[in-house]
Amino acid sequence: MAGKGDTPRAVNGEAFRRNYDRIFPRPYPDWICDECGRLHGKRPGGNPHGATYHVGECSICGTGGVEVTECRDYGHLKEGWDK
Repeated sequence: MAGKGDTPRAVNGEAFRRNYDRIFPRPYPDWICDECGRLHGKRPGGNPHGATYHVGECSICGTGGVEVTECRDYGHLKEGWDK
């Protein structure tokens, strides 16, 4: 419930979520796994010069214990990666 004073009013949850997501977008990921890179990267084939991977957690899908690299190795991310 929201409202000023003593009179609460109902909140439209769908409108609240849209506004919240617009005001507080997901932060740009630090690390990306190969699967997410191929799905969300502007260059789905990866970096033609090679990339440096390490074992960590993907900032997009949250999978841990996988090889991850920086998003730039996939040409950065396409619009709408956070949906």
